[in-house]
Amino acid sequence: MRVLFTSSHFAAHFQPLVPLGWALRAAGHEVAVTAGPGIAAAVTGAGLTAVPLAEDVDMITLGRFKLYRDALRRAGRGPLAGLPVMHPLEDRVLASLDEFDPGAFMREYGPGLAKLVDARIDATVRFARRWRPDLVVTELMCFDGVLAGAVLGVPVVRHLWGPLGTAEPDPDVADIVGDDMTGAAARYGLEPVENGAGWVLDVCPPSVRPPVREERIPMRYVPYGGPASHPLDPADGTGRPRLCVTWSRSAPRLFGPRSLLVNEILQAAAGMDVDVRVAVGDEQRSAIRIPEGRRARVTVGRVPLEHVLPSADAVVHAGGAGVTMTALRHGVPQLGLPLSNEFAVNVERVAAAGAAVLLPPADAGVPQIRRCLRELLEDPAWRESAGRLRRESLELPAPAAVVPVLEEIAASPR
Repeated sequence: MRVLFTSSHFAAHFQPLVPLGWALRAAGHEVAVTAGPGIAAAVTGAGLTAVPLAEDVDMITLGRFKLYRDALRRAGRGPLAGLPVMHPLEDRVLASLDEFDPGAFMREYGPGLAKLVDARIDATVRFARRWRPDLVVTELMCFDGVLAGAVLGVPVVRHLWGPLGTAEPDPDVADIVGDDMTGAAARYGLEPVENGAGWVLDVCPPSVRPPVREERIPMRYVPYGGPASHPLDPADGTGRPRLCVTWSRSAPRLFGPRSLLVNEILQAAAGMDVDVRVAVGDEQRSAIRIPEGRRARVTVGRVPLEHVLPSADAVVHAGGAGVTMTALRHGVPQLGLPLSNEFAVNVERVAAAGAAVLLPPADAGVPQIRRCLRELLEDPAWRESAGRLRRESLELPAPAAVVPVLEEIAASPR
């Protein structure tokens, strides 16, 4: 069969689809991935076929605008209260939410955005009509595949990134799920198409399972962070606990420079007898300051987390789905300092299962971080809960075992 994958323009949204793409290819099926310039290299680098789309939607501008709207609704409430908000169009933090006019933004920026979104949808539908897929697999934020499936009468399966579902009760989180923001369904003579699909591939262990509106297909999460060589990553030989520190690569652009909390985390760990591994992107490396007189051994560099976390005793991160799920897969307790509502949901669900601590970034001073780290590293209950989630994860069907389920869906009457 032919399977069309669709993804938004963040490589981090595409990468969770890759293991399923490999499984489908290994089973003899054809896979094509619609890709704008922002992820085309990630698609081909994963060994899958990219279908070029003309132009990317500016996900950073859209992300900043959503964060601004969330801040208006939040009104000082919740774990993200007090975080700075970036101007959607300028690289600066707003001193006040009143500095930005959302109505003017939509009048000036909205028509161009709608044109880009419609052009992407139309390109996806044109390719789908020509290629005639038997099944569409789309990530959570991408509506293109949902509409293409509706136009062709082809089954659509949503693929989750992690603990965020398709039926979230919080409006600040629910609007992450891609919908028909331009009314494209009407242009194709269709009734309004909801942002859901018939099925959802859920990669979470049962104790972290998110709410969904579709029929749930459980599938094991297989970490994939892009092409890489396996690093030589020996322990320091002292038997000290190892702490992994990583951070969202898009955080400074979405949340401002103060959102990079790695230096505070390193200061907190400097007074502890731990081996620290910092895994950040090259663009963040120059901002990292190694504390003087530290007891912690610190190494810095971008290394795929699936090669670092197996030897870690705890991980500190900003709440992204990739690190959350990779830590679950390897049974590593987590300290999450979530920078967005989406990230907060990821950490909250793991915390509810006993394997993570959520520390609001606005409260994340060095003493507070150090206290949380000591708790994670010294209380064996965290490791026990993380181990239970690892076992739950490994008991889920591997992507290869899910392929026959997708074959059955594709062959079902439409």
